[in-house]
Amino acid sequence: MGASESAEIRVSFDRSTLFYYSGENILGNILFHNTHEKLALDEIFLEFIGELGYTTRETRRRHDSNGRSHTEHFTEYHRIPFTSHRIPVVRPQYGQREVTLYRGDYSWPFEFTLPQCLPPTSIPMSVAYPYVKYYMRIVLDKPWYKPNAKQIYALTIFPRVNIHQLMNAQLPVPLSQTNRKKVHLQGRLLQTGVTPGEKLSLEINLD
Repeated sequence: MGASESAEIRVSFDRSTLFYYSGENILGNILFHNTHEKLALDEIFLEFIGELGYTTRETRRRHDSNGRSHTEHFTEYHRIPFTSHRIPVVRPQYGQREVTLYRGDYSWPFEFTLPQCLPPTSIPMSVAYPYVKYYMRIVLDKPWYKPNAKQIYALTIFPRVNIHQLMNAQLPVPLSQTNRKKVHLQGRLLQTGVTPGEKLSLEINLD
């Protein structure tokens, strides 16, 4: 019996944007509505997966019905998981082989700390190659279970960067513009790097 016929399961995260910095904690609850009188599972867990997508140009030789050889060029699409973490949520109790859930609603909290060193999510997030993307999915460990789209959650992840340790972040940014009436504006942004809530400092001269 399929998962959609047996239960409704979803993840409620601690924030609606699903935007996180590397090293942050991801918090939430798994909400599970079981419609069976008795449901046996091996376990329930979350998977955090980082995936790299890229393409390569390939060639191959083919022979037609007359035996003549032709060279074909094609694009090979690659999807490579580069990080994967398993977060246990529900496991059998000591001495038991399965998790037994009866009809009703369940809620289990979870917490997971992202690795410190992760490449940023590709922006915009799309299926176009190349890409870097992250997602979490719920797994009901049972032979009939197959994840569906509603149980896979795309995350946006960016690395933490201390701009005060970057030399270029402290350099000014020159600005220059001349309009049709020959009014010339010159200025500079006093530093390249700013943090949320910090004031921007500008110097502007009009000639």
